[in-house]
Amino acid sequence: MLAHDPKAKTILSVDVSPSGLDAVLAQRQAAGEKKGTCAACTALRTSPHRAPPAPRPYPAAPWECVHLDTSQINNDIYLVVVGAYAKWLECFKLKGAASTTAVLERLSESMARFGPLHTLSNG
Repeated sequence: MLAHDPKAKTILSVDVSPSGLDAVLAQRQAAGEKKGTCAACTALRTSPHRAPPAPRPYPAAPWECVHLDTSQINNDIYLVVVGAYAKWLECFKLKGAASTTAVLERLSESMARFGPLHTLSNG
């Protein structure tokens, strides 16, 4: 049986008998350490199950929900617009920085082609 001393950051050998384990637990309790709080215990503890990702509702029509993101490639900034219905992708090169004015100009250009947006998602 091995026990971990968090203060010394070493692994100590312990007698396998129940009395040896009880002695280690009693020593830790006397030092004020709570059960299961050492680094080894917390590293080996099972983590709670993750909740499954909640799916986004599928849009009823094209251009009802649009996702926006920016990307930088070779010092050029691009605005990426993806329609959630058909996964239609549009990519615009932005001049200078990704300012609000530049993004709105590109969105106006897309809306002139496809109609007004209903839902806008970032990312």
